[in-house]
Amino acid sequence: MGSCCAYGAQKQKKECLKALKSLALNIHNMGILSYGLEKIRRFGAEARQKREAKLFADTEASEKRFVSEAKRFDIDTLNINLRNYYEVLGLRYTSDQKSIKEAYIKSIKQYHPDINRDKGATKRTGEINEAYAVLRDKKQKKEYDSRLSMGGNGIGKDAARSISNELLKRYSEMRERDFEEFNKRVSAPQHKDSINAAIEEVADWNRRFNRAVNNTVGKLRDYGRDLERLEALNRSLLKAEKDEERQKKLRDNLVRLEGLVKVYREVNKGISAIIEKIANDIATGENNIASRLRRAI
Repeated sequence: MGSCCAYGAQKQKKECLKALKSLALNIHNMGILSYGLEKIRRFGAEARQKREAKLFADTEASEKRFVSEAKRFDIDTLNINLRNYYEVLGLRYTSDQKSIKEAYIKSIKQYHPDINRDKGATKRTGEINEAYAVLRDKKQKKEYDSRLSMGGNGIGKDAARSISNELLKRYSEMRERDFEEFNKRVSAPQHKDSINAAIEEVADWNRRFNRAVNNTVGKLRDYGRDLERLEALNRSLLKAEKDEERQKKLRDNLVRLEGLVKVYREVNKGISAIIEKIANDIATGENNIASRLRRAI
């Protein structure tokens, strides 16, 4: 009986020691795991800081490139996002104060919160009042019109002329080279299929025009798309950042990028309108020449 009790106590002691060893091992492993997790957390924080630092540097560099290229075409990036008060009042540009007042009265009657229950009516009324306050005052209107003509709500007349001239010049140079090469290719006797191929190549004015567009405004558009990429990256980093101080820096940088992207999109909208107009002007003449070449063989 005594030996059985001794055996039981010894077995219980072994099981207890085994449990203690297992507990110690688990504590040790938890310490290693905790250390590893802390290292991962620090590594992640350091990696985010490096990405943020690179983002700030890239933002500054991209802004400089974009603004520099815009200036090459006389685009005033400071006035691009100027609100068009004439559009707010539903007007085209006019110096007639009577028309401005009539447009204001019509707009305020339509959007005043006492009449219009839409959620955006109050904000719209504020915009209408702001527009009228500037346009009704001759001095303010003169200053505003000057800024608007320099690029507000568009790229401005001088910039449009600069882009148009350079695009047409580049296209003309490419066209001249293409037709010189075409004349060389068809000057010697050859199979009709070869002549047809040469005609189709020189008649493809869209390909030539797209090359001219890329050579003219390709850099400006590339820099703008880079600003859009940085804006998306900034939003992503801001979402993941927990540190309040770095959050503030990212928010400030995001505001900067949002403004630049808005400028780029307005610029690109103006560029696209110019490209479309020039393409339409070119199309008829080029297609007629292509038709005559095809009929000649």
